Amino acid sequence: MNVLSDKTNVPKRKDLTEWQIGGIVNCSRAGVKQSVICKTMGLSPSTVHDVLLRAGKTGDGIPRKRSGGAKALNKRDERALVCQVRAEPLKPMKYHLGAWCEGHTKISIDTFRKYLKDNGFQSYKAAHKPSLSTRHMENRLKWCSGKANWGYDKWKYVVWSDESKFNIVGNDGGARVLRKEGERYDSNHVIKTTKFGSGSLMLWGCFWSGGFGPLVVLDAKVNQIEYIKCLQENYLPWISEMIEKEGTTFIIQEDGAPGHTGKIARNWKNDQPEILGFDFWPAQSPDLNPIEHLWAILEKRIEGRRHAIGSKDKLEACLRDEWSKLDVGLAEKLVQNQ
Repeated sequence: MNVLSDKTNVPKRKDLTEWQIGGIVNCSRAGVKQSVICKTMGLSPSTVHDVLLRAGKTGDGIPRKRSGGAKALNKRDERALVCQVRAEPLKPMKYHLGAWCEGHTKISIDTFRKYLKDNGFQSYKAAHKPSLSTRHMENRLKWCSGKANWGYDKWKYVVWSDESKFNIVGNDGGARVLRKEGERYDSNHVIKTTKFGSGSLMLWGCFWSGGFGPLVVLDAKVNQIEYIKCLQENYLPWISEMIEKEGTTFIIQEDGAPGHTGKIARNWKNDQPEILGFDFWPAQSPDLNPIEHLWAILEKRIEGRRHAIGSKDKLEACLRDEWSKLDVGLAEKLVQNQ
């Protein structure tokens, strides 16, 4: 007789079904001896004993799920934790953990992170938003109000343009914030920026709902002469082709940078019938320009190739390659959401 095979065939306690447990309990209550129950059902004496012992406490012998250990924080503690994070959302998680442990129950970083997640908080990359004066806000409102009735038929033929700097070793915005989903641009969760703040490129690019224009490398400081050269050699040939192809005129969006709005640049643009702009553009308003989304997409795409970028030439080649891969559907979607 093989004793091992007999033991192997005996069901484990955790594998007992509710029907088996009910059979053990009912047989016992009917006066059947435990030894008979074991033999009939092929169970060990300890298993039958434990089921009947449990039945004496619970009535049915079915195991109950354990409630687990006591929680590290109660509801009052959780509210205090939320208040602490709300007060300083731009502080790192380790700072908040240290501050919490000084005056409350000591918990691990994993437990701290779990309670934040349970309350809807996660660590996100902090948004950067222009610092706005009252005059800036008034001009933004004026510009937006004037375009409130514009439909897609008008936005469709706007060319969105801007410059952006790309670094060889990564972007300039690594700060993080503890917040809930949907709170990216809440005033306490953004880093205020101003104009101008070893390896970077200044690019100028443009797009419209039907596709993407030229991508141009500029000098780090974009003056009027440099900007005129960019438009003359790159934008004008491209927009002339678009005007002929679409049979209509386009409006180019430009921000108020000195290189764009200086007297020399203005006079030159006034002599170019292909270049039509908005009546004005509110200062400190990159968030009104959908091309900012394209710059963010490019930055994200080259992050995966950063290990192979060791020079400006390689950075430029990488950016041009990713620019050429941008889908026209993306351009249309960005304009539709404007």
